[in-house]
Amino acid sequence: MRHYGIDGAWLQQFLVDLPGGLQPQRYASRLRVLAHARAAAQKTGRVWALSYDLAGMPAERVYDVLVNDWKKMVDGHWVADSRYLRQNGRPVVQIWGFYWNDAHNRMTADLANKLIDFFKSPGPYSAFLVGGGSWDWRSVPDPEWQRFYRRFDAYAPWNVGNWSRDAKGEAHASMGWWSKDKEEFERSGGLWMPVVYPGFSWDNLVRKPAGTTLIPRRGGRFLWEQFHELSKLATDCV
Repeated sequence: MRHYGIDGAWLQQFLVDLPGGLQPQRYASRLRVLAHARAAAQKTGRVWALSYDLAGMPAERVYDVLVNDWKKMVDGHWVADSRYLRQNGRPVVQIWGFYWNDAHNRMTADLANKLIDFFKSPGPYSAFLVGGGSWDWRSVPDPEWQRFYRRFDAYAPWNVGNWSRDAKGEAHASMGWWSKDKEEFERSGGLWMPVVYPGFSWDNLVRKPAGTTLIPRRGGRFLWEQFHELSKLATDCV
């Protein structure tokens, strides 16, 4: 990461693997990875920040499990680490799972606002909150969702798997609404944090025939085109 000028990384924590989740037996392994990531950041001068993923977690458990873990991270001085990422004087935390009508992320406006209220409340657990979820967030019809999207300090629309082929059959990531996304979110005073990706396949994971789920990398051009588009918008990416 240092060699290629990558400043830091999100350390993703799936709520299902934390105490109170569906697979808490994985928690010890999560803590080992956390310790390794922190040590590597200190050694190499990179930064790191926690990113919680709600996938597969029953909605009624989300708030307590996530908040309890964040409090552990703060009270245990993990977040006080010199290499932990801060923005506007506050530690940064990300939550993935703000997807409209998604069977794997049972999000509601009430739950979203409850989480946002917690992280925005003054005190030791306050944080710069980055939401992550639907790429087409501007078209979500529920006005309550539109309101809570604009309460985030930053928002990262998940764009992986959102692509099309041109007339020649070549794959390209979908980027046509990026400028309006950026303009709309910044109008509310937040940061727009686009997600880029190099291509995709989970043939092995889901045991599909080779090429079934492939989004071709095109020798790196698939990824480069996204960076090139973002250079026009003068923004960073995730």
